[in-house]
Amino acid sequence: MTDAEAGLTAKHRRFAGSRGSGVLYFIAFLGALGYAAVVPLIPFLVLHSGGNALLGGAVVAVHALMSVCSAPWLGRLSDRIGRRTVLALTLTGLVFAYLLLAYANSLILIFAARILAGVMAGNVGVIQAALVDSASPERRGGVMSRIMAAWALGYIAGPAFSAGISMLAPTKDVEIVGFSSAAISLLALCVLWLDPPPEHSIEAPPSKEGRSAETGGVGAPQMQVLLVLGAASLCVSGLTAITGFWANAVYGWAERGVSLLLLWVAVAVSGFQGIIMPLMFRKFSPAVLLMGCYLFCGIACVSLWLWGHVAVLMGVSVTVLFVGLTAGQSVATTLLSLSAKPADRGRIMGLGVSAGGLGRVAGPVAFGALFAHMGANSPFATVLTVMVVCALCSVGFASPSGSAR
Repeated sequence: MTDAEAGLTAKHRRFAGSRGSGVLYFIAFLGALGYAAVVPLIPFLVLHSGGNALLGGAVVAVHALMSVCSAPWLGRLSDRIGRRTVLALTLTGLVFAYLLLAYANSLILIFAARILAGVMAGNVGVIQAALVDSASPERRGGVMSRIMAAWALGYIAGPAFSAGISMLAPTKDVEIVGFSSAAISLLALCVLWLDPPPEHSIEAPPSKEGRSAETGGVGAPQMQVLLVLGAASLCVSGLTAITGFWANAVYGWAERGVSLLLLWVAVAVSGFQGIIMPLMFRKFSPAVLLMGCYLFCGIACVSLWLWGHVAVLMGVSVTVLFVGLTAGQSVATTLLSLSAKPADRGRIMGLGVSAGGLGRVAGPVAFGALFAHMGANSPFATVLTVMVVCALCSVGFASPSGSAR
């Protein structure tokens, strides 16, 4: 075997082909399904163990915080030992985390289970990097959109699955959902190993000196994209958290109306990401699409601010706003992948996951405070302001010298 051939079979093996992408999309869907099935039952598990709402919020937050911390590290590890190996390790960890949650009978075990699950959930950046490895620059936008659609479908199916279990076995719902989520993670692991996507290396792994030159830092354009990702995630999570309060204050809606609105939004986001966005990426550059997302989000915010009391306009505007924000996340993730060198791609995509995770942690708190102290429409004014700032930060992407080009 020649040195070049040896390099092609070394640490930097890549997932490749449409079959491999399908496996990764399915793994992403299963991961979101398992996570979303557990979340609705966390408050009741905490209360049963003697906790309160504050501890329940801490249990949810610690999962997000651990994924923020682990994502860059797992991404960097996948750059060194391979994407498939890291995915297998994290999926195995998720199996144990959900089993621990199913058996948890104390707050300590609940926290331990969610901490372990949060660390393993940092594999999102590894999945993104694995998909990007085999995608040409022209195809990366579609790849990022489809992975977003897979996650959205999982988040839709998870609560429905959990609700069905609660109806069939109301006294054992936590245990059954915990075991089921463990089984889902085990299924994802089996899919990874029994029907593994083919791997290849785009190029031979660089030498240690070359790797040092290519890794370790974050450039100014990448930092801009990370800020955009964090801002978009902050807005999405914040709006999701206050939608129920806002709909109740303006329309007097109860749980059913709010649930149906958010379900419709999730379906719309999934459909737009999976079908429309890949087509948009073929027609327009990521920089142009990002500016378009800002524009539509701004229009939706103004509409909600001025005419939010009109139900039809509200439904359309809320849908446009969430679709625009999540589409912006896909575009920003695409820009991030284009800026990352192959030897450092896992770490950079992991940083993107961390930026989004920080936004998801801060969003509900920030938007809840805005709603409580500055009025029902203040969150929309905040999103409009954030979109203007992001647009100003993204101007360089549209120039010929911008990194996205």
